Amino acid sequence: MAQQFLNPASSAPNDKLGDTPYSASNKINDMFTELFAVSTLNRRVVVNSIADLPAPVGNVITLASNTLYVQADDIALSTTRLVMGENTVYSGIDSLVVEISYTGTLPLFTFINVTGSVKDIRAVHPNGPLFSFSDSGAHVLRVSDVSYEGSSIGTLGGTNSGVRFTNFSGSVSLRGMTFSGNWRVFLFEPTLSSLSGGAFIDLGSATFDSISISETTLNYVTGSFFLSGLANSGNINAGGLASVTNVQLAGGGTPLQQISSADSLYVFSFSNTIRDSRADGMLSMQGNATATPIVDINVAVLAVGTWVLDELSQFTGTVGGRLTYFAGKDIRLPILFSVSLSPTLSTGISMSAYIAINGVIVPQSRRQGTGSANGPTSITLPWQHTFSTGDYVEVFVANNSNTTNVLVSSAIARIN
Repeated sequence: MAQQFLNPASSAPNDKLGDTPYSASNKINDMFTELFAVSTLNRRVVVNSIADLPAPVGNVITLASNTLYVQADDIALSTTRLVMGENTVYSGIDSLVVEISYTGTLPLFTFINVTGSVKDIRAVHPNGPLFSFSDSGAHVLRVSDVSYEGSSIGTLGGTNSGVRFTNFSGSVSLRGMTFSGNWRVFLFEPTLSSLSGGAFIDLGSATFDSISISETTLNYVTGSFFLSGLANSGNINAGGLASVTNVQLAGGGTPLQQISSADSLYVFSFSNTIRDSRADGMLSMQGNATATPIVDINVAVLAVGTWVLDELSQFTGTVGGRLTYFAGKDIRLPILFSVSLSPTLSTGISMSAYIAINGVIVPQSRRQGTGSANGPTSITLPWQHTFSTGDYVEVFVANNSNTTNVLVSSAIARIN
């Protein structure tokens, strides 16, 4: 209905020309009846005290599904904890204004096979975790503009699930968050936090399609870690990627546990104590005395010698002179080989060097020089290539004058 205005009278007070008490009361009742019949209001509960929440059963308050609870004043739950329904949202009016406190040892907020959200509130939980999220199928946890002070952030177990933390700041004394299961996405951004023990983000043996951690500042003590997980990108599913950018760490903690910036499915960038990820491979060889057998004139063969593995990040290397890319995404990189060539006999011998990719010589990479026994020629081979996982690079040499063997006495191979 349209709003019904009460008519107080159009002239002087008490002129008896306005609504009678009876008609005014009817208008008020009609409007309140319609107001309270609006279904959307049934999905919003204003919480000024614990009495405004559903009645607890055994120190557990189960919140209604599809309902927004708006906490408008500080509430002390004691040891009573909250269990979320499907699509339950628990919100304060602002994390700077409203506080919820809890002294129990179990998680303050529990999510079991539901999608839900906590936002705009400050939580104090000195003896227990802030969250417990366990999911057997594709639910999502959203946490936004929450400040916290407690023992830990909590445990998160997923099955094709998602979790998003934004503007999530505070301090924990025992540990941060611990993951298990399989996740579609983990998004963690702007935070200012402190950690007094354990790992701030512990991926455990959980797996993820996508991880994005950014704009995070953490102060942590000696013996604690910022990010912990499996070595060699073991937490990232095939085709997935983890991005960690603009992380500022202070204190005596260790940035990474088992995880490395050289891991193939991680990209680290713009962090103060974590080395930026960079695909980089470098081999060298000095004082080689083993000649490369030449099978025929103008036929290039793999250079023989024992190489030293100098720098390897997202590349593997072999003493036989092969650099292999193993990161999870394609990348275009420059290639540079520098070799010193000499024939084992004779003088004035023309020799060539080539870059070979995946065992196939790149004809355009050929560079040529003339050398003599004990008088090597130096050749530099620049090239570039778009690397996919498993692509490898080597150097081949040829004798363009005769079938005298060629000695690669020294060499450097670099891709970055």
